[in-house]
Amino acid sequence: MTSHAINGAGAPLPQAKTLLVHIVDHMAKTKPQALYAEFPASPVTYDEGFHKVTYKDFANAINGVAWCLHNNLGVGKELETLAYIGPNNFIYPSLIFGAAKAGYKVLLLSPRNSVAAQLDLMKVTKCKTFITSGRPLPSVTAILAAAGSALQTLEISTIEDLLTRPSKHYPYEKTFDEVCDEPLLVMHTSGSTGFPKPISWTNGFCTAYATSLSLSPPAGFESIDKMYEGNRIFVMFPPFHAAYIAHVIVNGISFQSSVILPLQAAIPSAQSLSGALKNNRIDVAFVVPSILEEISKSPELLEHISTNLDTVVYSGGDLPLGCGNIVASQVKLINFYGTTEGASLPLISSTEETTRKDWKYLHIHPNAGVEFRPYNDTIYELFIVREKNFENHQQIFKTFPDLQEYQTRDLFVPHSSKPNRWSHYGRSDDIIVLVNGEKTYPVPTEQHILSSHREISGVIVAGSQRFQTSLLLEVTSKEEFTPARKFDLVETIWPSIEEANATCPTHARIARSHILFVPSDRPMVRTPKGTIMRAATLAQYKEELDALYETADQTSIESNTTSIPHVDPHNFENLISYLENTISTLTGLAFDDEDNFFINGMDSLQALMFIRNLKRAFNLPQLVVNDIYSNPTLISLARTLQYSLKQEEDVSPPLIAEETRVKNIECLLAEYCNLIDTIHPLKNSPISLPAIKSGGILLTGSTGGLGSYILQNLLTTATTAHIYCLNRSTDSKSLQIERNRIRDLLTEFPKDRVTFLSADLSKSKLGLGDEVYNSLLQNVTQIIHNAWPVNFHINLSSYHPHLLGVVNLAKFASEASKSPSLMYISSVSAVSNFTSVGDSVSRIPEAVIHDASASESMGYGESKYLSERILDYASKKIQLQVNIARVGQIAGPIQGPSVWSRDEWFPSLIISSSFVGAVPDSLGLDLDRIDWIPVDALSEILIELCQVSQHGGEIDCAKVFNLLNSYQEEWENLLPTVMKALSSGSSTETEIERISFESWIQKVEGTADQQSFHSTEERNAKETHFNRLVELNPAIKLIHFYRAEERRKEGKKWETGRAQKQSERLRNLGKIENIWLDKWIKTWMNNNSDKA
Repeated sequence: MTSHAINGAGAPLPQAKTLLVHIVDHMAKTKPQALYAEFPASPVTYDEGFHKVTYKDFANAINGVAWCLHNNLGVGKELETLAYIGPNNFIYPSLIFGAAKAGYKVLLLSPRNSVAAQLDLMKVTKCKTFITSGRPLPSVTAILAAAGSALQTLEISTIEDLLTRPSKHYPYEKTFDEVCDEPLLVMHTSGSTGFPKPISWTNGFCTAYATSLSLSPPAGFESIDKMYEGNRIFVMFPPFHAAYIAHVIVNGISFQSSVILPLQAAIPSAQSLSGALKNNRIDVAFVVPSILEEISKSPELLEHISTNLDTVVYSGGDLPLGCGNIVASQVKLINFYGTTEGASLPLISSTEETTRKDWKYLHIHPNAGVEFRPYNDTIYELFIVREKNFENHQQIFKTFPDLQEYQTRDLFVPHSSKPNRWSHYGRSDDIIVLVNGEKTYPVPTEQHILSSHREISGVIVAGSQRFQTSLLLEVTSKEEFTPARKFDLVETIWPSIEEANATCPTHARIARSHILFVPSDRPMVRTPKGTIMRAATLAQYKEELDALYETADQTSIESNTTSIPHVDPHNFENLISYLENTISTLTGLAFDDEDNFFINGMDSLQALMFIRNLKRAFNLPQLVVNDIYSNPTLISLARTLQYSLKQEEDVSPPLIAEETRVKNIECLLAEYCNLIDTIHPLKNSPISLPAIKSGGILLTGSTGGLGSYILQNLLTTATTAHIYCLNRSTDSKSLQIERNRIRDLLTEFPKDRVTFLSADLSKSKLGLGDEVYNSLLQNVTQIIHNAWPVNFHINLSSYHPHLLGVVNLAKFASEASKSPSLMYISSVSAVSNFTSVGDSVSRIPEAVIHDASASESMGYGESKYLSERILDYASKKIQLQVNIARVGQIAGPIQGPSVWSRDEWFPSLIISSSFVGAVPDSLGLDLDRIDWIPVDALSEILIELCQVSQHGGEIDCAKVFNLLNSYQEEWENLLPTVMKALSSGSSTETEIERISFESWIQKVEGTADQQSFHSTEERNAKETHFNRLVELNPAIKLIHFYRAEERRKEGKKWETGRAQKQSERLRNLGKIENIWLDKWIKTWMNNNSDKA
């Protein structure tokens, strides 16, 4: 490897060939703070920021893995194989190099393989050990169960521990020449035997690959691969995929690019890419074609992505021309060609060529050694020919050292007018490449079905450029294909289809809905020898196949499951059981009630088939696949279905389900209180708090919406206090500056006033080092705990780390020398289900409520309720002074730019009202009462409440403040301002209609079915049209919330006397003013004008 290939950031690396692991160690030593990668702090949302991984961190994690293997398995003697499957986090690069240091190689298995395929791969690679980290995925559990005692397991630390726990250097002193031909890792491909076949990338392969991408271009051309150097690269491929290894491992290190990973608990999608762009800076995104298809069908997504991204690169499958043209018109689009066996080929482009229309054509570097040989009159097959002068950069011959040329079996067609430009046409073999990049070898399925039934004379599995496979069957009988005849044939053949499905990857399985019978008067096309001509036959039946896929998408079809008896959806336990059986049959996996489907192995095709089952079973055509993405557990999905099935009458939650919910909360409360019992009481309870103007203030979540304003007011109010900002992000100061600049808040943070710390509150000592933690113990006089993920789609179990954080903050307060008090920012959702006895309207007191059914029936509200109870217990048990601020609706700011997230219920309502041309005349019993508090005013109120003390004596409970605006306004009085602002903000200045809340909900819902589809690709992607409407009509996402408010039969009255007494700002706040509302609405309309 030359220095150019490994020196994109100017690192003083050797001129000779260098091992990737040596580059990491070199960078960790010479440039320890150089950024290597970032990955989301949360598995489910980008809003919590990203963990930054420096080369020092990376090397530390590698050393941690190496020592773990060394201590538990010993040093590898024959480069033994270790298998691994895990979530898409940073464990993969750390494991690969840690294993290499310790003398092992890693086999990267796809969780989508059948168990039989996994066992075959491990047998071929002589793998005897399976590595796990954290909770094993269901696919891993199935492998371990099938392998039994033949396979040992070793659990290594989580990636968080590996990155943060110091590990001593693990020396790796082998030279490049010693290990050039040794495998660094093993992947697998589909091959031609039915089972995947292992493909090793040796150290020499990786070096040659990096060298090939650093080849100097001919005169008049530039290297496309230069985009790696020093750029921020977002990689949306799964970690077992060759493209991931290429971009993250080889090129990320060799070219010193900063690699950014997506959410680990989400299916890669255009929405995910857009979400990442909203929370991070990205230069280049590497995606599969299906993501580009989504983008091409959403002008809003295309606009957002094209304005925030320089380049999009796709590989792994074919992209329909129409979709690519749309994307390429707005953003630079690059088509990469690569294989698992040989990675990608070096590409060049003319410096004089400015057109984006030729995105589908490749121009391969002339020194790559490729030849395009005629396949027929118009099509050519790609060969890579071995040349001695190119030995250092033809990595394919590291995989196949005995070959003189490599036949790719990939077919291309030349550009009509430009020389050396080639467009991929297809495969000369039978491998099917689905639109999402998944591949399958269909011959075993075809042969099994054909050999099992005499009445079948021909079988073809289809699916190229489709989301899933289909089956064409030719029968010997001349009998007419009546519906009854087709049904009988499917029933006869289905057992053999199920047998074939059991041995192939999940993405390749045949569904009942995707079977097409070939009429006898138009048989499959055959050669003179009788061999079926696949391409010709598929071309002959293109219209029928298009209709088959369209019908499958437009109806709630059967999946490849056995029939499950009808279920009463209003019986919650039965509904859970039904969903569990259905998903288990679809995926072959077992799920507990609160297991995340996608973290535990469900893929996008299974999600699509699952939603189709639910549409049919419950007659809910409005369901979309996003409903599963947003509700990825049995509990949350069951609740969503029940909401969808409610009729005009109010349907109360099933008693059994509510009892289970309450019991779960009470059990968890007991567990966390047991943890509080292990904390020593405060030695010196403060008689009164020090003034907020001095001391040390520990603030969590300072980069969030409310947190930013709290920090702002602490800096302007607390004249000498030092503020310690604890956030999950590893570079929270930069994030704070970026977000404060948008909000027009302070962006200068003097070191003597503010310290930004990267913390994990769920960890011992808050995830801080001993020195920092001990310093905080000596200086902190006040804790403001504001950090909390606002996600109404995740369940209570997902909040476990945050509840542990509450316990750990209580422990910190007990150990601190100045006995700090703790202000906890709670939510009205913690107790909004509380019903007071004997009152016509439930009164919610400013006190901790000991009725576990009081919280909203969602993870967010339940977690806030538990936190209140935990802290109340801590106040009594360890004499911790606790103030709890129950916050209601937080509105946009009074001063400065109107930063109010459009994803919240009111901004979404306004934007959707503009879209549908109507506004609701009522918002329901609760929402009609406008008791909001602007975010900047709320921050001032909270700081006033921080100064509330117990004024001596024993602490007997936490103090609670209900923070709602007592100067309430009625929605009816704000409607004229809303309608005027909407009318003037419309591009056509049309009159906004005033309609009932119920009619408005129906109008918003109705838009989901109004999109037309003009192409097969659009029809095949019908389930994604919900996402394409969200930008223009965001209320669709919250339709269940609006419906629940519209049907609410009882209002609530919140006691606010204590809060009013303690906060002058709250007493003098006044009603929400029309001028504020007008400003907020106009901001949303201006931001949405291009979309509308």
